[in-house]
Amino acid sequence: MPEPLPCTILLFAGVAESAGVRQIAATFTPGAPAGVAWELLAKHSPAAAAAAAQWRSGAVLAVNERLVPASTPLAAGDVVAIMPPASGG
Repeated sequence: MPEPLPCTILLFAGVAESAGVRQIAATFTPGAPAGVAWELLAKHSPAAAAAAAQWRSGAVLAVNERLVPASTPLAAGDVVAIMPPASGG
């Protein structure tokens, strides 16, 4: 079985408030997609995952400061940001 790889998950807005932290140190299986960040968030903080559920369909994922689809494979040391939908005018 492959050794888990480290990553950091950044949280924003109400999700960070619900989790009580702005970042989570996590591990993932090599080749896992960026969308695994949702599962890692739920393991760390079910309350934060519940807060994110209300806007998950409009959320954006970024890996190493680049917007990516949830299917993007992760590499060791990646920083994944779960960002809520934004609006403006």
